[in-house]
Amino acid sequence: CSGVEMFILPESVDDIGANAFYSCEDLKKMEIPKGVEKIKEDTFEHCESLETVDILGPVTQIEKDAFAWCKSLREINIPPTLKSIGEGAFCSCSVLTSIDLPEGLTSIGEEAFRFCSGLENIEIPKGIKKIENQTFEYCRALSSLRFNEGLEVIGEEVFVECHGLER
Repeated sequence: CSGVEMFILPESVDDIGANAFYSCEDLKKMEIPKGVEKIKEDTFEHCESLETVDILGPVTQIEKDAFAWCKSLREINIPPTLKSIGEGAFCSCSVLTSIDLPEGLTSIGEEAFRFCSGLENIEIPKGIKKIENQTFEYCRALSSLRFNEGLEVIGEEVFVECHGLER
């Protein structure tokens, strides 16, 4: 899909397959239609020009590597319906500075935000019991991380190279 900067999908779309937009190098903006409930594995992986994602519907899952290597991703609105973020879902989204995680979130996979070197702050919702291995590894700009009640386990290498972490 070289040369395409924006896809406007009809509201009738309720399923977007895995790898659907994989490596669409010129894609800059995407709106996920209201009927979509799951962003599948590798859907936008390596969309290196993708800057903005608007999720218009009740998405409950962002699967493995869904937005991995989206190096230009600056903004994604996460709906309050989101329950799980898969392994490596936002890995290497290096210009993403913040992300608002909803209260109903119950699972964040391994390496979900690994190499998000621009990520500055994040609040872990109370539904998260475990922070998986390498979740925030190499998030060098991370300076503020807030844990809520309910956290029971912090996995291996979660904060490796998080030099900016202050509190």
